[in-house]
Amino acid sequence: MNKKKGDQSVHSNTLKIVLLSIAAFLALSQASATDWDITERHLRKLESEMLAAHVTLDFATLAHMYADEYTYISNDGTMLTKSQVVEIVKMASFRVDSIPVSNSRVRMYGTTAVITGVRKFYRGGKLLATARYTEVWVNRNKRWQCVSGQLTPILEKK
Repeated sequence: MNKKKGDQSVHSNTLKIVLLSIAAFLALSQASATDWDITERHLRKLESEMLAAHVTLDFATLAHMYADEYTYISNDGTMLTKSQVVEIVKMASFRVDSIPVSNSRVRMYGTTAVITGVRKFYRGGKLLATARYTEVWVNRNKRWQCVSGQLTPILEKK
């Protein structure tokens, strides 16, 4: 009889351990999802602020958001540095009123995030261009900065 009681006790303890493990896993999964949601919202906010800085020609914000080693790859394959990009924005050669984003997706890889989507560039209510984009953001010292960007025009199909 003691053996049966001992077996039940081992079984009961094993069940408790399994249930506690499942509860801990679910709690950690929920915390991670919440952390992910907060980070994703923060990155989308930063992206929105960066695009607003392009529209309003806020060079200080752009200089702050782009990492010193920022590299931009243009639609013709030209690689530009942070200072070159800021200079182009200063020249206002491609002045726009708005840059709405659609089909945006954020993927996290530790302290690195890749954001992809579609941007439309408007001036005076007229659509100037539509492009797919990729941006790479890195979190250093609890601060996200964009380290790379690339645009590919989406051409109208005729």
